[in-house]
Amino acid sequence: MDTEILTLGNYRARIQAITEESPDERVYQTRVIQPLLECVYPGYQIVDVSWANRTKIHTKKYYTFPADEDKTLEGTSPDIIIATGYKHTNRDTDPPCVKIAVEVKCPDSTEVQGKDTLEFKMHPVDEITRYIQVVDKVILTNCNKWFFYTRTVKKDKDEIRKAIVKDYLRHITPYPPYLNTANISKEFEQAEQALKTYIEKYYKALNWKEYGSDTDRLEQYRKYRNEIQQDIASKVKKCEVSRFEIPMENVNEWDTFLSFLKEFLKL
Repeated sequence: MDTEILTLGNYRARIQAITEESPDERVYQTRVIQPLLECVYPGYQIVDVSWANRTKIHTKKYYTFPADEDKTLEGTSPDIIIATGYKHTNRDTDPPCVKIAVEVKCPDSTEVQGKDTLEFKMHPVDEITRYIQVVDKVILTNCNKWFFYTRTVKKDKDEIRKAIVKDYLRHITPYPPYLNTANISKEFEQAEQALKTYIEKYYKALNWKEYGSDTDRLEQYRKYRNEIQQDIASKVKKCEVSRFEIPMENVNEWDTFLSFLKEFLKL
């Protein structure tokens, strides 16, 4: 086991070496984050599942919420899961006990600039929302910043799910005639009114036959899209339980971080 990673000096040095040699997200994942997690969580599987989109026998249903409202797309998968009883052929076996989903970014990633969820770009927020629907605990890290999220009550899940349902509007064409609320699955009934409101509020502004230039229509669409994104980010922020930033000023802070990381599994 790579226990050297447990010291603050070695942790910093390894990040610096990777930055100078091969600053790729997957390298940080395999040489920094996975070894650290293996030391902190002995007895658990620390599994790389970032490959999940490259196999036909694997399913992501055990750790990610669907990417669309009728559940035809599986959605993104985390980079790492902390689990027991996991097998990559999990489609036809009992679901693994996934304790934590971990999303890894490069230290220089622009996606997690800022101090909290409301300042992130939408992509990592979208990833957190999908994982936390299925897994109670989620970690987001770029090696220097660590963010911890936990869904503690059913209300958290319901609020985030409602926001996710609206979120798929970000991915559609800006012309509402392509929307069909009749096809929303029963589980997503709460989205129906949101979609109707969207159509009533923005149809005239977006319909090219009735109003405005292309620029005007897209501006209105982006305005609504941004409202949805902020709604999702605010709900995810409610699930944030702690954050740490490395490099730290002293070893005591590092020890506090390691202690929290270890206890996060038990929260």
